[in-house]
Formats: sequence, structure tokens, C-alpha cells
Amino acid sequence: MYRGDPFFQLDFLTAAGLLAVLAVFTLAALVAVRRVGRGRGIAGRAAVAILGFWLFAWVAPQAVALWFEVLAGGPPWVLEIGLPPGPERLLALVTFRGPATLAAHGQGALFWGMLVMALRLGRAARF
Repeated sequence: MYRGDPFFQLDFLTAAGLLAVLAVFTLAALVAVRRVGRGRGIAGRAAVAILGFWLFAWVAPQAVALWFEVLAGGPPWVLEIGLPPGPERLLALVTFRGPATLAAHGQGALFWGMLVMALRLGRAARF
């Protein structure tokens, strides 16, 4: 399914660094959604998770571009943040109907993780 995915064309150190950058970025997004959602009702927590995912999908390409430019010695810095993704793109990501890439499927899985975390943990959980 992922044959030809650009991730597999990276050397080991670049791929490991990219995974580390994305892991930190993902953890930060999860913590932010959890903290902002604390004390809200179920609808509020769901809205925070959806907004958090939307922001992640909008800003994550810039984090990846910065990784390649600064740490991996890639092409010169380019501003990757454009218009935010629209509802069609977000829906395609969360329903796994977008591109068949590790990045798109990872973003879809992140959305469901954010939503489950926000809805399941409620007010009582400490994070």
C-alpha cells in the first residue's frame, strides 16, 4: 500500500529525525487538546479535538519543512503554511479516503486518537 511513499526514500537518520520531530509535535498537540478541553462538556471537548486536529493538519507541513531545511540540510526554507485545509480535505483524512500515504493515514489516526482522548478522559483525568 505504501510502496513509493516518500518516507521510504529517506536515509535512516533523516527518517528517524523526522519521526522524532513528528512525535514531539504530535505529543504537543495531544497535550494541548487535553489541557484546553479540560473542564468542558462533551461537545466542548469534541470541538477542541476537531479544532486541534485542524490546526495540526494546517501547521504540521511547516514543521516537516523546517526539519528538512534546518536539521537535515535540505532545500532552503520555504513557507509551507498556506490556506488552512478545508472541510473536504479534513474529512478525507479522518475517513482515510485521502492520499494513501503514511502521512495522511497518520493524520487520520491522530484525529481519532485526539477525539477518543478528549471524549473519554473527561474532566477527572489529569494529563
